[in-house]
Parts: sequence; C-alpha cells; structure tokens
Amino acid sequence: MSFKSSPLNGFQRMMLRWEDFHPVNAAHVVELGGRHDASQIGELVRRIPRALGLLPISFDPGRHSLRRHDDDGGEPRFRVLTGPAAGHSGLEGVIREELGQPFGPDPSWPLRCFLLNEGDRQSFGVVYPHAISDSRGISLIVREILRALGNLPPLVRGLDFHPPHIKTMFPAELGWRGFVRRSATSLRELAKFTASFPPPRRSRETTMEPGVPDVSLAVATLKENARRIGGTVHTLIGAALTEALALNFADEIARTRRKAISLYTPVDLRREAGVPLERAVGQILGSQVTRATVPEGASFAKLAGEIARQTQRQRERGQYREQSSHMDLIAWFWDRFPRSWNRVASPFLMPLAGFISNVNLSDFLAEEIAAGLVQDYRRFTGTGIQTPMMLAITTVGPRANLTTTHHGNTFTREEMNRIVAHVAWRLSGDIEAKATRADYLARPLEPVTPPIRRAA
Repeated sequence: MSFKSSPLNGFQRMMLRWEDFHPVNAAHVVELGGRHDASQIGELVRRIPRALGLLPISFDPGRHSLRRHDDDGGEPRFRVLTGPAAGHSGLEGVIREELGQPFGPDPSWPLRCFLLNEGDRQSFGVVYPHAISDSRGISLIVREILRALGNLPPLVRGLDFHPPHIKTMFPAELGWRGFVRRSATSLRELAKFTASFPPPRRSRETTMEPGVPDVSLAVATLKENARRIGGTVHTLIGAALTEALALNFADEIARTRRKAISLYTPVDLRREAGVPLERAVGQILGSQVTRATVPEGASFAKLAGEIARQTQRQRERGQYREQSSHMDLIAWFWDRFPRSWNRVASPFLMPLAGFISNVNLSDFLAEEIAAGLVQDYRRFTGTGIQTPMMLAITTVGPRANLTTTHHGNTFTREEMNRIVAHVAWRLSGDIEAKATRADYLARPLEPVTPPIRRAA
C-alpha cells in the first residue's frame, strides 16, 4: 500500500510521545436538534470524510512524520448506543471509553463515530487521535456531516490534510536564524517553571476521566463580567480556573516553595499564517502559559488583571508562536531518555496545573444552528502527562457550556466537581467576593453528569 508522508510539527511529535503513557484522543459531541435516522448518519460517516479527502493513517517508526495511505476501502467505525445500555453510563461513559482506547493497528482510519440515544436527546460524536488535528480542523469535518444531514449544500469539496509546516508559516519566529533566541526563551521558560506548583499524583497509572457538568452560561453575562474586570472572556475564565486550582490544592501549596498555578492555553494561528488555511486539518497552534500565585482571600479582579497583563505581553512579543519549536526541543530530549525518566521529569520540570480551551462556534455553525440541526456542542480532550486537567468552554449561540477532562491519578471526582462549581460561580457573576478555602469547600456542587433521560 502506497502512502504520502508529511513531517509532524513539535506539537504533534510531543502528543505522540505522551501516548507512551496513555492515549491522547479528543472528541466532539453535537447534541442534535430533532430526531434522525441512525442508518442515514452511518451512511454520511462512511461517505463524507472520504469525500473530503480523509484516508487511513500511520506514523513512521520514529514518530517524525504522518503517512496518509491510499484508500483501502475501509471506513470509520460507527456505533449506535442507547443511554446506559451495554455498560455505558450515558455520554460520560462513552467518552471515558473512547478517550482510553488507542487507535490502530496501523494504518487505520483516524475517526471513530457514534450516535448516542438518551431518551429524547440524540448526540452525534466524532473521536480522533489529537495529534492529527486541532479542534478547528475536526469541526470542519463535523460541519460537513451536519450539513449533509440537514440537506444543506456543502461549504467545502475537499480539505487540506497536508498544510504547510508551521516553520514555513512563521519563518521569522521559527526559522533557523531565530534558533539562539528561541533556545534562550526555552531556558527562561524552564526557569519560570521552577516556581510552579506540581499537582501531586496519587499513583503512576493515568486514566482520562471526562466530566459533563450540567452548566450552561449566558454569553452576555460572560462579556459583561469581563468588561467589569477590564479584561476579556478568556481572561475571566483563566482567572477563575487559576483561583479554583489554588483553593483545591491549598494545603499542598502551603507545604512547598513552588506556589504558582501555571495554566496552558492553545492559540489558533490560522489567521496569522499568511497562507490560506480555511480548509486545513492539522495542529496549527501556538500557546500561552500564565502563572500566578493566589493567596487565600486575594482580590479576584487583581488576579484577572495579572492574567491579562501576562497574556498581553506574550501577544506583543509573539512568544505564543514559538511553542511548536519548544516542543521540538522537548521531543528531542524525550527520545534520548528512558520511559521511567520521562514519567517523572516531564511533570516535575514543566508542571502545568491545567489547560483551557475556549472556542466560539456561533459564527462557524450559524447556518446549522439556524436550521435546527445543532442544540449544543461539547468538546473533550485527552492531555499529556504533565497537564492533569482540561477545561473546555464551547459557545453555541447565546449560551456557553463547560466540559472537563482530568487525570484520575491527580484529581478525584469530588475535586473536579468543586473546581467546576467554583468556576461557574465566578463566571456567572460573583466577581467581587473574596474566595476562601472554607467557602470553596462549602459551596454546593454542580452535578458532573446530568441524569440520563430514559425512553418511555
């Protein structure tokens, strides 16, 4: 079987190396409007991805390049599930299984799809190995399936599965002439991480645990609260999660000199690349890392201001574009040390307490929302060994939902419940009150999984 090969960038290479310890998959789940025939959706899953140019994939033995193989006549897996039947506990159970199941054997289709029926609610899910694409790339595929389901004309006839390498998009930042500057930046970042709190692991084995909080936030409220603190919605979210994690680990932080909470946020680089990437499927990302120490009872507005200043400085300096190069360097070291060393050194040297993904799909899915095809859209992302939790905020129309993914050896379910409850409390409007550990522990918890709606 012949194949076409393209080099992986730093993000993709490190995602594959994190899979030394557990799969790094991601999932998009659309709550559909109306009731749809499962056989029709299954036919679209078989037809649309292939029509867009998706093919079975594999990676070279050194995990430096992606291979797209000639179509062998196979197709993405499609399953129809019903509520808690067949061992599933609703959407959370399905996502837990999918995030924990690796793709393969090579070559294999990089999509697995399902239709989940829960009473009067129908959810269509697409699962993929995260190394092949960021969220926007997969949303392009999901949107075309939705449009075909609603008899809307296609917006694209084919997707670009071999976009330019990120180094060629940003030669000034990522070219060979900037090697010395990037190396110095990498060393400075590692030095800053020495002050960052490493969330404790309770065991060596990592499992990916999803959360489907029953939380829906009004976008108008988010924007108003962001205006009140003089920042953006993303600043507001980052400050709320930083505060929640600091309160959650307050006892552990008190016993260490490494007290700063570090959060990672991806940045979509498509609009800045200087080449057309509207149809590109790949990891076309930069990133920002914010670090803040949060004394108990500290001003939330002051914390949000500090997060905003750090974000703005990184924007002005263009540092967020260089992360792929830093990941290339880390992958080089990763390949030269044993698995046991990487398990310990990666979380210790680069301790990230969490990861935020904030995506607004209101314009992207405007026609599909107007046609009644989309009621809600949720995203779940497996994370690497040094990032023990992820909070995703997805905006669809006037509302935004929260989903979480966490490492089962770092957070308990109750801890994630409390983190979500605190973030929702801050985002929903209470941005002036001071937060204490006692208040954090006493706050009513949001349910992580809404009750299963059973068919009559």
